[in-house]
Amino acid sequence: MLVVREGSEGDEVLLEQRATTNTVMPGMWELPALADVASNQHKPIMIVRHAIMQVNYTVRVCSVAPEEIAVSDAVRRWVALRDAAAMALTGLARKVLTRAGMLGVSVRKNTSGFAAPETAGLV
Repeated sequence: MLVVREGSEGDEVLLEQRATTNTVMPGMWELPALADVASNQHKPIMIVRHAIMQVNYTVRVCSVAPEEIAVSDAVRRWVALRDAAAMALTGLARKVLTRAGMLGVSVRKNTSGFAAPETAGLV
């Protein structure tokens, strides 16, 4: 689910941290699962395809109002959208936030570290 609210420093998104005991992507931040609310009450705002570890997923992303969120044992945090890009987000969370226009695409200003290797002397 995609849960956004207006915070004191602009829009914030609700993120959930994967448990450190998870064997896949422990400690990374992701969007909470829709299981917290009645999924039949929400229509998807987007459908994305995502592949990870040789498994293909079709993910339906629903927008949920902050007041509809149930209490959870998971570690959750409201994050300013301007700060979310710098966090350790799962690929799926990054994909959804980018496609929703909520996550700016950063452009590397100094690309000297990516310059082509010198080819002098090569024929």
